[in-house]
Amino acid sequence: MKNATLVAAMLAVTLTATASPALAKKRPIVAATVKTIQKVDTDNSRTISASEFSAAGGADTTFAKIDANANGQIGFFELLMAYVYKALAARAGN
Repeated sequence: MKNATLVAAMLAVTLTATASPALAKKRPIVAATVKTIQKVDTDNSRTISASEFSAAGGADTTFAKIDANANGQIGFFELLMAYVYKALAARAGN
């Protein structure tokens, strides 16, 4: 239940932030996600391919972990959740 609540809350924040760049500035994780996609997405597809990820210095194993639906692309929500999990792990001291 907690995971569903977290996902719903992040989805609401993300959808709002996507519609409002000003809100993204107030949400560092959302802003970091947007910045990363803008930087790494060289073909402007709004997703990150395995080759783009590798070209940016990312490891294949990391790409596979972030690509939750295993479609060969990292989308906004997949990258956002990777940042969220990283932040939660840092708070927990892991």
